[in-house]
Amino acid sequence: MQYLWIVLVWTSYFFLHSFLADLKVKNFWYQKFPALKKTYRFYYNIFATITLIAATYFHFQQPPHFVFVATIWSKITALVLAITGGWVLRLAFKNYDTQEFMGFRQQQAAEEVHKYLSIQGINAWVRHPIYLGALLVFAGVFVYQPTFANLALLGVVILYIFVGVYLEEQKLLKVFGQSYKDYKKKVRMLIPRIL
Repeated sequence: MQYLWIVLVWTSYFFLHSFLADLKVKNFWYQKFPALKKTYRFYYNIFATITLIAATYFHFQQPPHFVFVATIWSKITALVLAITGGWVLRLAFKNYDTQEFMGFRQQQAAEEVHKYLSIQGINAWVRHPIYLGALLVFAGVFVYQPTFANLALLGVVILYIFVGVYLEEQKLLKVFGQSYKDYKKKVRMLIPRIL
């Protein structure tokens, strides 16, 4: 039963994460409160951080029941996965305006911030490097500490990544149109030349 709660907590977190990032939801709030155009991303990030801390706290309160016994080799593999994931995330964030990502640029701008399609750097190899990096980190966490709780989390993360990619791509197609269609034809979603 405890693993069902873990799945429910993480599914709720990821659902809220995607729901509140949806263009229709944002536009609904922009119509009700026009000033939110400048602050929505900032408050969204605060909410995402607080709920992430709460979900993580709940997750690590669960007693550890192991899927398998970790060995030195599994721990080395886990570290390679997590470090590679961190490296991918670092490269991914180089392609984005951190001020805009955090919601600060929108507060400073006199008008709405116009995004551009980033297709250089690691984005020339995969369309969703942040998801790829996160997947590698979470896989590393599970292999390092192979508990059923971490396995449940990894399962939710994998499912969320595919749902999140689909939703993100629908949004990107609306924003960038043909440019994104062309990019999608040339560059794979998560794994170069494979997926």
